[in-house]
Amino acid sequence: MDPDSGAGKTEYDHRFSSNPMPIFQSTLLEDETLTNQDYSGADLTDHSFRDCEFVGCDFSGSNLSKSQFSRCVFRGCNLSNVKLYNAKLADVDFVESKLAGIDFSTCKSLLFAINLIRCRAVYCIFASVVLAGSDLSGSELKDCVFEQTDLSKANLSNANLQGSTFDRANLEEADLREASYVEINPLTNRLENARFSYSEAMGLLKYLGVRVE
Repeated sequence: MDPDSGAGKTEYDHRFSSNPMPIFQSTLLEDETLTNQDYSGADLTDHSFRDCEFVGCDFSGSNLSKSQFSRCVFRGCNLSNVKLYNAKLADVDFVESKLAGIDFSTCKSLLFAINLIRCRAVYCIFASVVLAGSDLSGSELKDCVFEQTDLSKANLSNANLQGSTFDRANLEEADLREASYVEINPLTNRLENARFSYSEAMGLLKYLGVRVE
């Protein structure tokens, strides 16, 4: 079959030439499930994805700036070092995916809503990001920055927070039960009605100069 005949093509074209980056026929994709695709290093600026699911895809080092993701799911994907400047993430779920070195503070704040479920997120920046009500349960959130982050009513249960910093963050009514390596200063963060396991709650007392023996 002549590869240029057009037969068998769909809305998007996953052919690879000497350039390993995927070539899309359209900058708008809707209601698609994309599996095991290699988008590493791709320039996907100004693309729009609606109701799409990415399964086992590699986005490492790709440029997603000014792109829009609405009601999308990333499942088992690698999103290390992706660029999200002025990107729109509206109702986006990351499930069992790797996120490393991502600065979410550069995303558009309007309609921003994400969940990180059982993900491995390291060296990510969530400064001034609204994660109110987000599901971050079971995730490794190591060496991340939560500065002035709204985590009110967020689910951080069973999360690993090793090395992560919280500064002027809102954790009111957040669920941190069974979370590990919790280092949150109650004097500089809002913790009203937040839920902790006993051992982690006792660890908060060190910031108050209290010793429990």
